[in-house]
Amino acid sequence: MFNVKKLLIAGGAAAVTAIGSSAYAAGAGETELCPDSGSYDRTFSLSFAETGNNCYYWNSGNDANDTTFQTKMVTDFGSEYGVIDKTEEGSLSSGILSGLNGYIDGESYPISFTIDLTGLRNAILVFKSSNNLNPAYAAFLIDDFDGIANGTFGMDPAKGLSHVTLYANVPLPASILMLIAALGGLALVGRRRETPAAA
Repeated sequence: MFNVKKLLIAGGAAAVTAIGSSAYAAGAGETELCPDSGSYDRTFSLSFAETGNNCYYWNSGNDANDTTFQTKMVTDFGSEYGVIDKTEEGSLSSGILSGLNGYIDGESYPISFTIDLTGLRNAILVFKSSNNLNPAYAAFLIDDFDGIANGTFGMDPAKGLSHVTLYANVPLPASILMLIAALGGLALVGRRRETPAAA
């Protein structure tokens, strides 16, 4: 028999779970802390005016530069996941990150920047600082957003950044998808022509 009381209890538990899990991620205009729990020497913070973000990963030492962290990202997001851009020592490599020039070695926060997320999926922004505090870096998973996002980054206690790296999936361009579909269609047509007509 259908039990309304049990259904209401289960629904309430699901709602509390959903509210609790969403509380850990910052929405548009809200600040996300990373690490978001525990006792650490340093806290990184990030917010975007247009979209939300989540503290995805943090660690000490050079883990941001070795295979441990990158293996985790590939496991979570697929083999086509990789570095899209890197800002280091005050230089911009491809223009996806901008506004960080002059701040990369500074110690004054918060700082504002813009990031071009057009066409990217599962974008992760990694802020790496010196290894003398724990954590040495923080990785923020940015909510899906197609366009230019305005971000604000902070670090407490303040310290200069070593580099900022953007990781993401890059979807296949629509033209390539159309080409694959066209080749598949030609293969089907060719196969039909080779099949002898039934007698």
